[in-house]
Amino acid sequence: LFALEKKAFTEADLVVFNCEALREQAVGYLPEPARAMVSPLGYNEKVIRPLRGPELAEPGEVRNVVRLAYVGSLQRGKGVESLVRSLALLPENYLLRIIGGKPEPELERLRELAARAGTNTRIEFVGHVTQDRVGKLLRDADMFVIPLETETDFLAPMKMFEAVGFGLP
Repeated sequence: LFALEKKAFTEADLVVFNCEALREQAVGYLPEPARAMVSPLGYNEKVIRPLRGPELAEPGEVRNVVRLAYVGSLQRGKGVESLVRSLALLPENYLLRIIGGKPEPELERLRELAARAGTNTRIEFVGHVTQDRVGKLLRDADMFVIPLETETDFLAPMKMFEAVGFGLP
């Protein structure tokens, strides 16, 4: 396998890494490619770009509502269940929008969990949407939340790149 990787790096016109950490890991392990760049997987500037508009607070403006947003699948291990439970620990002015609806049984389970936790009036479950609608749904968000629960040492930073691309902390 190493011989194949070495050949690919040597003969490639361009090697694209999905994060700087992977590029750094290749240094010394693989030959330096003729050209290399770092570009997050799936990043599309036509879809993911900083949000602008009157919906956003001006710098330094204090709002009495804090809008959190999660985007992604609802599979166990993604941390959405912990996010729903955690909302009960935050002040009443924290609201949460969950964009994603697959798998569908998990969406229903999370809705029931929110109802039992008493946070269902503060959580909007949008369900599954196409990628081109995500930006519109994040326009009034104050913070992008990534509640991932994992035991792994490596995390593909796609969601972090999306948050940065949308201009959200």
